[in-house]
Amino acid sequence: MKLPLMLRKKHEEELDRAINIIVEKNRVIALKNDELEVERKTKAILQDKNESLHKTLTIAEGKLKKLEEYIEKLEKVSEHKTLRNCSLNTKLIAKDTELKKLDKANKDLDKANRVLI
Repeated sequence: MKLPLMLRKKHEEELDRAINIIVEKNRVIALKNDELEVERKTKAILQDKNESLHKTLTIAEGKLKKLEEYIEKLEKVSEHKTLRNCSLNTKLIAKDTELKKLDKANKDLDKANRVLI
């Protein structure tokens, strides 16, 4: 059964419009797929960089912890050295005072020897 020419032409126009719509939709889908692929690649790159930065951060945190422990040890040693230094300074002052007394006693003895001579 053949369609009359007018109906056939009308259906061909509708089919052409439908085909054009489908072609346009396919073009839009292809563009969206391309954009999605680019975003997936970007996401993968960013994830790799994030993992690398996380590893670097973990290493840096470990080194920082070791440095903090080392600084604590140095502070303890420094505190001990400061206490030792203060103790030695106190002894030095005491010895200096004793030396001055002995020097004075020596001068007094020297004067007494001169008087005796």
